[in-house]
Amino acid sequence: MSTKSITLSCHCARTTHTISIPTTSLPLPAHLCSCDISRRISGSLLTSYINITFSPSDSKPNTSTCTPYHSSSKLTRWFCKTCGTHMYLEYHADGHFEAATGTLRVGEGGGEESPESTDGIIEFKSVMWIEATKDGGAAAFLPTINNTPLPHYLREAYQSPEIPIDWTAPNPSPSTSPPAHPKPPEPTTPKPIPAHCHCHG
Repeated sequence: MSTKSITLSCHCARTTHTISIPTTSLPLPAHLCSCDISRRISGSLLTSYINITFSPSDSKPNTSTCTPYHSSSKLTRWFCKTCGTHMYLEYHADGHFEAATGTLRVGEGGGEESPESTDGIIEFKSVMWIEATKDGGAAAFLPTINNTPLPHYLREAYQSPEIPIDWTAPNPSPSTSPPAHPKPPEPTTPKPIPAHCHCHG
């Protein structure tokens, strides 16, 4: 069986993992996620992951150089202890691992230079959990990838409604009755924009 060697590496190369994937399984499907947790733990508008344990016999990553963060009851997220790179998701239900797509390097080793291209390794299937953004987030900028239309989902891909690219959360209907005594306009003051990590630490 023909296989392709895939190496995952953090920025400092202290945390690495190499797997062999049957070429018949390529490209690996991935979804661009805009849920609150993904945005908070990464500081990015979107995250994406690929499955790296295809069967119970597949070797799991060595997480001794990582620190865990239990972001929900569903999974644990692993980060390199040295450089902070978000490396893996570990699902509690079946123990399978997924890797952040930004950690992929093709071929052996985890050096600064990648010996091959990662073209054909990943295929993005959708943008999901757009509901969490309220205003559509980055999804509006991604109608297609490689000239292929990219479905947009309200929540989980394939399990929630598909929505238009210009979706925004509906606003409450304003009152149609004018106030009896209109208030004079209040002076405008700058409003702070809150920013925080997932754990609010």
